[in-house]
Amino acid sequence: MYERAGVKKYWQVHPVDHVIHRYSLENGSYGRSDVFGLGDSIELSRFSQLSLALSDIFGVEPEPMPQPGGK
Repeated sequence: MYERAGVKKYWQVHPVDHVIHRYSLENGSYGRSDVFGLGDSIELSRFSQLSLALSDIFGVEPEPMPQPGGK
């Protein structure tokens, strides 16, 4: 439906999983989505100075990466 309407971009937001899939219309169809999770930021193409941190969107901080050696 979005392809037929010519919607250039749309996001699917998964609040429980803390993931956003961003789809872009190219040559009349959507390919694979860009996938963003906690710890990622999304830059908006229409507003080059605006970047959204997913931790801010979901209100959850990303889990720290484990340190080598278990410390």
